[in-house]
Amino acid sequence: MLPALFEEDIVTFGKSINSIQEIGFKKREVEIQPVSVPLMQALRDGGAYGAGMSSFGPTVYAFGEDAVALKKIAKEFLGEKGKVLITKARNEGARIENN
Repeated sequence: MLPALFEEDIVTFGKSINSIQEIGFKKREVEIQPVSVPLMQALRDGGAYGAGMSSFGPTVYAFGEDAVALKKIAKEFLGEKGKVLITKARNEGARIENN
Protein backbone atom coordinates (compact mmCIF):
# COMPACT_ATOMS: atom_id res chain seq x y z
CA MET A 1 0.00 0.00 0.00
CA LEU A 2 2.70 2.52 0.94
CA PRO A 3 4.71 2.09 -2.27
CA ALA A 4 1.48 2.59 -4.24
CA LEU A 5 0.88 5.87 -2.38
CA PHE A 6 4.44 7.01 -3.01
CA GLU A 7 4.21 6.11 -6.70
CA GLU A 8 0.69 7.58 -7.00
CA ASP A 9 -0.54 4.23 -8.30
CA ILE A 10 -4.26 4.31 -7.53
CA VAL A 11 -4.93 0.87 -9.07
CA THR A 12 -2.47 -0.90 -6.77
CA PHE A 13 -3.59 1.23 -3.82
CA GLY A 14 -7.18 0.15 -4.49
CA LYS A 15 -6.17 -3.51 -4.64
CA SER A 16 -4.43 -3.06 -1.29
CA ILE A 17 -7.56 -1.55 0.28
CA ASN A 18 -9.63 -4.40 -1.13
CA SER A 19 -7.22 -7.01 0.26
CA ILE A 20 -7.18 -5.49 3.73
CA GLN A 21 -10.95 -6.00 3.99
CA GLU A 22 -10.42 -9.76 3.78
CA ILE A 23 -7.68 -10.39 6.37
CA GLY A 24 -7.22 -10.44 10.12
CA PHE A 25 -9.40 -8.44 12.46
CA LYS A 26 -10.69 -6.25 9.62
CA LYS A 27 -12.29 -9.34 8.10
CA ARG A 28 -14.19 -9.89 11.37
CA GLU A 29 -15.24 -6.23 11.51
CA VAL A 30 -16.63 -6.46 7.97
CA GLU A 31 -18.48 -9.69 8.75
CA ILE A 32 -20.52 -8.07 11.57
CA GLN A 33 -21.97 -5.55 9.09
CA PRO A 34 -23.87 -7.85 6.71
CA VAL A 35 -24.62 -5.23 4.06
CA SER A 36 -20.97 -4.17 3.76
CA VAL A 37 -19.59 -7.06 1.69
CA PRO A 38 -22.18 -6.95 -1.12
CA LEU A 39 -22.12 -3.13 -1.17
CA MET A 40 -18.33 -3.05 -1.46
CA GLN A 41 -18.49 -5.65 -4.23
CA ALA A 42 -21.16 -3.67 -6.10
CA LEU A 43 -18.96 -0.56 -5.92
CA ARG A 44 -15.90 -2.50 -7.14
CA ASP A 45 -17.94 -4.04 -9.95
CA GLY A 46 -19.10 -0.51 -10.80
CA GLY A 47 -15.59 0.82 -11.31
CA ALA A 48 -14.21 1.63 -7.86
CA TYR A 49 -10.47 1.06 -7.58
CA GLY A 50 -10.99 0.22 -3.93
CA ALA A 51 -13.83 -0.10 -1.44
CA GLY A 52 -13.70 -0.72 2.27
CA MET A 53 -15.44 -0.33 5.56
CA SER A 54 -14.43 2.32 8.03
CA SER A 55 -13.53 0.84 11.42
CA PHE A 56 -16.48 -1.29 12.64
CA GLY A 57 -18.79 0.35 10.11
CA PRO A 58 -21.40 0.81 9.05
CA THR A 59 -19.68 3.42 6.87
CA VAL A 60 -18.46 2.04 3.54
CA TYR A 61 -16.14 4.07 1.32
CA ALA A 62 -15.02 3.70 -2.27
CA PHE A 63 -12.83 5.66 -4.65
CA GLY A 64 -12.53 5.74 -8.39
CA GLU A 65 -12.63 7.91 -11.48
CA ASP A 66 -16.41 8.44 -11.62
CA ALA A 67 -17.73 9.43 -8.19
CA VAL A 68 -21.18 10.21 -9.59
CA ALA A 69 -21.54 6.69 -10.99
CA LEU A 70 -20.35 5.17 -7.70
CA LYS A 71 -22.84 7.32 -5.80
CA LYS A 72 -25.64 6.10 -8.06
CA ILE A 73 -24.64 2.47 -7.46
CA ALA A 74 -24.58 2.97 -3.69
CA LYS A 75 -27.93 4.79 -3.68
CA GLU A 76 -29.57 2.05 -5.75
CA PHE A 77 -28.09 -0.61 -3.48
CA LEU A 78 -29.10 1.08 -0.22
CA GLY A 79 -32.43 2.56 -1.28
CA GLU A 80 -33.84 4.68 1.53
CA LYS A 81 -31.73 2.87 4.16
CA GLY A 82 -28.55 4.90 3.83
CA LYS A 83 -26.98 8.24 3.05
CA VAL A 84 -24.45 8.56 0.23
CA LEU A 85 -21.90 11.39 0.04
CA ILE A 86 -19.18 12.36 -2.41
CA THR A 87 -16.03 13.73 -0.78
CA LYS A 88 -12.51 14.57 -1.85
CA ALA A 89 -9.24 13.36 -0.33
CA ARG A 90 -7.41 15.97 1.75
CA ASN A 91 -4.02 16.19 3.41
CA GLU A 92 -5.31 18.23 6.35
CA GLY A 93 -7.97 18.07 9.02
CA ALA A 94 -11.67 17.65 8.36
CA ARG A 95 -13.84 20.57 7.35
CA ILE A 96 -17.63 20.40 7.52
CA GLU A 97 -19.54 22.57 5.06
CA ASN A 98 -23.26 22.93 4.59
CA ASN A 99 -24.34 22.97 0.96
